[in-house]
Amino acid sequence: MIETKILTLIEQGTDIVFTQNNIKGNLVLKNPEQVALIKLFESGGLTKYVQFQTSALSYKVGSNIDFSLTLNALTGHYASYQSYIEHALNSNDIIDLNRIVYEDKVEVNSLLASLEVIFNFIHCLKKHYYYQNNQIVIFAQTHCEIPIRMGTAEKYLQIARSYQRSEDLFNTVKNLTDWLNADISDDEEVKKSLMVHETERNTIVAVELLEKLSNQDEDKRIFFLLENILSIYQSILSRYSLYLEDFKFSKFNDKIAENAEKFLDKTNDIIVNLQNQILAIPVAVALISITKSDSGINGFLIGSFMVYSFMVLYATLQQLYNLCHLKRQIQGFVVENKIPKEIKDKWNREIKPAKIKMIFHAIYLSVVTLLLILIISNCFSYFYTWSSCYLVNLLPSTINK
Repeated sequence: MIETKILTLIEQGTDIVFTQNNIKGNLVLKNPEQVALIKLFESGGLTKYVQFQTSALSYKVGSNIDFSLTLNALTGHYASYQSYIEHALNSNDIIDLNRIVYEDKVEVNSLLASLEVIFNFIHCLKKHYYYQNNQIVIFAQTHCEIPIRMGTAEKYLQIARSYQRSEDLFNTVKNLTDWLNADISDDEEVKKSLMVHETERNTIVAVELLEKLSNQDEDKRIFFLLENILSIYQSILSRYSLYLEDFKFSKFNDKIAENAEKFLDKTNDIIVNLQNQILAIPVAVALISITKSDSGINGFLIGSFMVYSFMVLYATLQQLYNLCHLKRQIQGFVVENKIPKEIKDKWNREIKPAKIKMIFHAIYLSVVTLLLILIISNCFSYFYTWSSCYLVNLLPSTINK
């Protein structure tokens, strides 16, 4: 395996120097295995991954030779942090987790994890905002250019070391990247809810970066962002929290207005659905009054009016029940829909017209119910003599028949 062979050469060599994608050093050939390793590199069998050079003319045990290895970065093998950083910054792809950085292999504490979260964050900004000529351009009320500074590997390494020492910094830049990419949960519902507000999240980040970076020197903006990511992230979350509150209230305001109108329509429908039947009541009253003075009225007609009155009475009682049910729905709306306390007053104002109409409708339907009972009672009086019954004699009658 090429990685093992290169590492063996680095570990057994001396004066190892990592520059760009090149590794230079010296090696004292102490055994035949080392001689065979050098001959393998020189044979050209590994040129797909590495080019080998040496000034030595022969290889034998005891010889001290110099060597130079030039790696092919396209294979994911990098000699130095510098080469890896420049390749990662220049790439529009997510960092390859299988990459090998040989300088990192000899470090006591690896910096690759810290560099990875930095590059993933930069890639995230490239994806969500405008990127051209090695600059991320943020647009909001105005615009801000953030050069990613290709030739400053040492500064990125310095920041990576601070991330390595501080778990808060490391986690913050990772969390902000995941938050922008709507990748904070494996739950698809959570991801969908975040995607709903994707434009708003991008805008909030853009506004925050404009405020924080516009007054910084252009060449230092990316480093200021990475170094101050803790405070910037907290500020972004605060802005987003305020947006969600506004969005929530706006959503509830729309819901309140919509449902208040629906309840008002339902209240009106209760009377409208009975209107035609109720309009026939005066005719029934007039007819029953005539029966008191004219015994020639057809009994079948009176019986029909009595049946009709029963039907209207049943429909009226049904609408009274619907009115009571509607009242319970209105009372339970706040609890069932978890309306915030801050906008309960708005709900009370919106629903007030419906409540007032419900009171008048209840009175109206109660009067209609009593009138229908009176009509039905008097219909019975056509067939039976209930002269002692007070209700039967409430309707007008002619004393002299």
